[in-house]
Amino acid sequence: MRLPCKEAVRTSILSKKWRYHWCRITELNLDSRLWETKMDKLYPTVKFTKIIYQILSLHEGPITKFSLDIAALKSCPNIDNFIHFLSRNDIQQLVLELPWGKMYNLPFSLFTFSLLSHLTIHNCVIHSPSDFQGFDKLISLKLCDVTIPPELLGSLISQCPLLDNLELEISEDSLSDVIEINAPKLRSFDFTGNITFICLMNVPLLAEVSLSLYQGSSMEADNFFFAMFFESCTALERLFLHFNGSEIEPEDDDEVAMRLPFDVNCVKYLYLRFLILEESYDLSHVLCCIRSFPYLEYLEIQLPVKYVMMFLRL
Repeated sequence: MRLPCKEAVRTSILSKKWRYHWCRITELNLDSRLWETKMDKLYPTVKFTKIIYQILSLHEGPITKFSLDIAALKSCPNIDNFIHFLSRNDIQQLVLELPWGKMYNLPFSLFTFSLLSHLTIHNCVIHSPSDFQGFDKLISLKLCDVTIPPELLGSLISQCPLLDNLELEISEDSLSDVIEINAPKLRSFDFTGNITFICLMNVPLLAEVSLSLYQGSSMEADNFFFAMFFESCTALERLFLHFNGSEIEPEDDDEVAMRLPFDVNCVKYLYLRFLILEESYDLSHVLCCIRSFPYLEYLEIQLPVKYVMMFLRL
C-alpha cells in the first residue's frame, strides 16, 4: 500500500505467493514514472496504453482511490475504457491530470460513480448526461482549466449536497463572467481566474474564501458586487485576496467606495498577496475592505520581491 505502483508490481518476482499480491491494492497512483526509462524507444503514449491496460486487466477487488497523471504527454490517449472500468469499482477518490492542448471529452460513465467523495480534474471538456442526479457523497471538488458550460457548473455544484471544499481554476474564455454557487455545506472556496461576478446563493457555512483574480477581473466594490458577495457570506472568517501582480486599469470616472454599504462583522483574518503599492486603485480597494471589517484580528500583506529588497536597503 505504501509503495509507488511500479515498485508494488515488482514485488511479484519475490515468490509464487507474492506474484499477484499487488493486484489487490486499493489505491492506484499512475504517472510517468511507470513508463519513462533512460533508454526510451517507444512513444510514451504507446507505453502508457500498454501498461495501464495490463494493470487494470490484472487488478482484483475494489479500487477506492485512482490517480492518473499524464499531463506530460503531447496528446491524451483514449481513457474512456479506464474510466468505465473504474465505474464498476467502489471508487471514492479520483484524480485526472490530462495533457494540455486538445481538450479531452470526459465520458458520461464518470457521472455514475455513486461513492465518489473527492474529485479532481485537470484539462478536459465536461458535459453531463441529462439524467445526472448528482454526487450524493462528494465533499471535495477541484476543477482546473476545464471547459464547462456555466449552467452545468452551477448545476453540478448544487447537486453535491455534502460539498465541503470547492476549488476552481478557470482559464480565459472557458467560462462566462458569472458563476452561481448553491452549496449549503460548503466551508472552503478557492477561485483562480478571470471573473466579473460570483453569485453565492446559499453558503451559510462558508468560512474561508481565496480569490486569485487575473488581469481584467472586475474588483471594484460596485462592479465586482463586493456588497452582494459579502452579504451572502455570513460565516466568513478568512479571506485571501491574490492580486497576481496584475494592474487594473480604472476608467477615468471610476471611484472606489470608502467602505462597503454595511459592516462585515464575521471576517477576522485578511491575507493580501502581491499587492502593488504604486497602484492607488488597488490600495483603495484594500482600504475599503479593511474599513468594512470592524472585527478584523489578523492582517497579512505579501509584497512583490522588489518591495522586500527596498525595505531591506532601508
